[in-house]
Amino acid sequence: MDPAAKAFRGLTEELHDVASRVDAEARKEIFNGIVLAGGGAATPGLYERLSRELSREASITMGMKWRLLAAPTLFERRVSTWIGGSVLASMSAFQSLWCSREEYDEHGPSIVERKCY
Repeated sequence: MDPAAKAFRGLTEELHDVASRVDAEARKEIFNGIVLAGGGAATPGLYERLSRELSREASITMGMKWRLLAAPTLFERRVSTWIGGSVLASMSAFQSLWCSREEYDEHGPSIVERKCY
């Protein structure tokens, strides 16, 4: 696939844009572990192509290395968002961020802001 032939930018360009918008310290922290997750992560060849393009792009434009992580099998990549969500939900620190149906019905979307920010 050639994103340049389409009316949208490719994943590499989007990641590069994000990297250019944060300070150098945050950039190192954020891009030390890019995780491919969800159904799109199961696209054949995505991991290899993105690894190659990020290595070339990052070293040329920012002088930094990227670390790209992905589950070893396509099935695990597809369900990795659910696995991550279950791990997050089981953490005690996350319990206070939950919103019950009753809280949402009473306060509406603002309950999310109140509890999470």
